[in-house]
Amino acid sequence: MECAPPPAPEPGAARPPRAPRAIFGAALAAIVALAATPAAAQLDEARTLYDQAEFEGALAALERAERGEGLDLADAAAVLELRGELHVAMGDLAAVDHDMAQLVTLAPDHALAEHHPPELRDALVRARAARTAPLSVALEVTPGEGRLTVDASVGGDPAGVVRERRVAGRRDGGAWETRDASTVIAGAGTVEVAVAAIGPGGTVLA
Repeated sequence: MECAPPPAPEPGAARPPRAPRAIFGAALAAIVALAATPAAAQLDEARTLYDQAEFEGALAALERAERGEGLDLADAAAVLELRGELHVAMGDLAAVDHDMAQLVTLAPDHALAEHHPPELRDALVRARAARTAPLSVALEVTPGEGRLTVDASVGGDPAGVVRERRVAGRRDGGAWETRDASTVIAGAGTVEVAVAAIGPGGTVLA
């Protein structure tokens, strides 16, 4: 999609800067991961602490995993699944419902093994039944004089599994740069932009 250039100025009028053209495409590889605590190691630690019935310590390790980077979708689902198991063990069933709501948003077809507690499996069934829309991410680009205003938004995420929205942009085929979810790209030329929804452990969800 290209943004049309502004109308030609009247004779003798100052020529405004040319508006950039926005090209939308799949550029998720350009969504740069931020340096943070390796999440996989924290997930492993949480599993060990859970096996030792150190529930508070396991939850703290999962929180660090969620703030970290480097998890794939399966690992992120494992974080939410284990968090649900911990909340069952601690008797916090409201938190279990929230965990499973996040899980079905992140991985709608995720299945629990028979060895999981019934409270966890029941909560997953309820969360799946309550789900009304898939996770989606939208990019709105507003052209102006010599600039683009880019806004990213997320839908279908009532439980808040998306931790961050990242926009990647580059000008005239140059290097990709990660930007905030709402940003202004100034200057003339061809601008390519893409957006991603980031979940637990830096997982790209959409």
